Amino acid sequence: MSFRPLYAKRSKSILTQMAPVKVLMQKASYLNKLQQCLNLYLSATLQEHCAVASFQNGVLTILMSNAQWATRMRYQQNKLKQQLQAHHEFHDIVKIIVKVSPKPLKQTEETNDLSLSLNTATIISETAKGITDPVLKEALERLAKHTH
Repeated sequence: MSFRPLYAKRSKSILTQMAPVKVLMQKASYLNKLQQCLNLYLSATLQEHCAVASFQNGVLTILMSNAQWATRMRYQQNKLKQQLQAHHEFHDIVKIIVKVSPKPLKQTEETNDLSLSLNTATIISETAKGITDPVLKEALERLAKHTH
């Protein structure tokens, strides 16, 4: 059992009491609900590349991960609009706007490749055999083990 002081509050209760954060959380919840309704009519592959951006004044704005998926969505938008009108959330839908918004690329850390070729490792190992200084010899032998 974890210890929680009497005055401690759960983070969700704190966040929902702050007006700007509360509005933001409500908007996120609303968009999530719209996304779930939209997903009922999309293939699994299309769902992965699609996100509801907004629904205001009868205009549903959908973001697609790239131009290829946006084109596929545009081919389906008239049929999709008719299907969505059956849902309470989209009863007043007039238009669907499809935009491209690429997903951000994952930041990759640059790593230095510290491995040696087999030929280089052999040369270093042979050099270490001719060294009389034990510290230098040991260092060269360790270095020779860094092959790929």
